[in-house]
Amino acid sequence: MLDKSTYSKILLREWIAIALILGFMVSFFLITFIDKINLKEEVNAIRAKTSPIFFEVEVEGAVQRPGKYQIVPGTSLKSLLKDCGLLAKADRKKINFKKIFYNAETIHIPEKTKVKK
Repeated sequence: MLDKSTYSKILLREWIAIALILGFMVSFFLITFIDKINLKEEVNAIRAKTSPIFFEVEVEGAVQRPGKYQIVPGTSLKSLLKDCGLLAKADRKKINFKKIFYNAETIHIPEKTKVKK
């Protein structure tokens, strides 16, 4: 059996080992967390410099309000046409409503063609 002084030395060593392990774990966590925060800030700064907040798409053809519209990247044609107002004479079969805009362009909305007999 161990005497009290030997037992307290063993306990002290165990507590020191536990404290050191916890200290390393906390330090590692903080360093990793701080690096991730800095990385996110850098990525956001790069995105702000390189990608436009909005761009212009010109809509012409069978719409109620043709013209230039400022939109954000990732806007769908369906969403844009809600702002423009699609005319009844627009040929919906030829329109790709799922089209996504990532840069400036001109889009023409076709009209239905009359079939001659």
